[in-house]
Amino acid sequence: MDDDLREMRLSLLMEIERRKQAEETLEIWQKEWKKLSHHLSYVALSLPSPSIAEDTDDSSVDPGAELALPVLKSAKNLEIARLSDRVQYYEAANREMSQRNQEAIEMSRQQR
Repeated sequence: MDDDLREMRLSLLMEIERRKQAEETLEIWQKEWKKLSHHLSYVALSLPSPSIAEDTDDSSVDPGAELALPVLKSAKNLEIARLSDRVQYYEAANREMSQRNQEAIEMSRQQR
């Protein structure tokens, strides 16, 4: 009887620890999701709210999906970097075009 109780207690403690780790991982991914959504908003893209994932039942979650998360994160980081570079390029092109327009306006004034 004591052995069974100890085994059940150990099993319960292990389950509690797994759930804590899962909740911490979920919280980290929700923060990353929100950051990604914020960055994508700069280029007029949007992501659904991370709370949608909370609405799914546990039976539909694929435990093997956690193995793909680092690869997905790496791909998303590359995509964010690429989009950030594109935004910087557009900002530089916009500044240059604005400067050219100012020069054209100034030349037009001088010609008058």
